[in-house]
Amino acid sequence: MNAIRKAFWIGSMLALSTGPAFAGINVSSPGNGAAVSSPFTLSASATNCSSQAVIVMGYSFDSSPSTSLFFTSSLHRLLNAPVGGHTLHVKAWGRRGAACVTDVSIQVQPNT
Repeated sequence: MNAIRKAFWIGSMLALSTGPAFAGINVSSPGNGAAVSSPFTLSASATNCSSQAVIVMGYSFDSSPSTSLFFTSSLHRLLNAPVGGHTLHVKAWGRRGAACVTDVSIQVQPNT
């Protein structure tokens, strides 16, 4: 896929990502409501989103318009976040444009 088509495809996937579809994403770490220290590990996977094979996953924090994207169906990443309460949005996109998101509430504690 050339760079222009890839950029258009990613932009299309982000545009379709509004709206909460919850099927298919399994977040194994951190757990909802977890207290974490930064950096912390995000481990998540998705095999399908609205009956479509997942080809892209990503994440964002709180109300940020910026989403980190990866061409994969699983994530295992070290993430940094400032101290305080946050919503981690874990996202997946299907082969034909379906978009799913699972929200995880976390409390980032100061490092001791």
